[in-house]
Amino acid sequence: MKSARFWGVVISATLAANPVLAKENFRCESSAVARMKALLAVVQQAAIQEDFKAAEKTIVDLETAWIVAEPDLRAVDEVRWKKADIAVSNAVASLQRARPERDSSLKAVLTLRNAVVSFCGD
Repeated sequence: MKSARFWGVVISATLAANPVLAKENFRCESSAVARMKALLAVVQQAAIQEDFKAAEKTIVDLETAWIVAEPDLRAVDEVRWKKADIAVSNAVASLQRARPERDSSLKAVLTLRNAVVSFCGD
């Protein structure tokens, strides 16, 4: 069985090697989605660097942008939207802990990134 530290390194490497939503051909190219992509990139980088204060501040900004864009985004794909919405909530919860755990925070950010890629990409 792999150690938690090993998986933290793997997740960090995955996040660092795969810039947020580097794929082309998105189904959602609105300015709100562009803002969320930029915020997610900042959250990723802050989590990798273990700057949890910056990650928390930015994930709250991302959550706010997600909520504001909900009516438009939900109409794109209800099922994928729900998965991404859960991932946003989980990432916020992980990063808002009094003492965020590096590995669980990285996993939550990776899950969020993957959910947004799934939502926006085809």
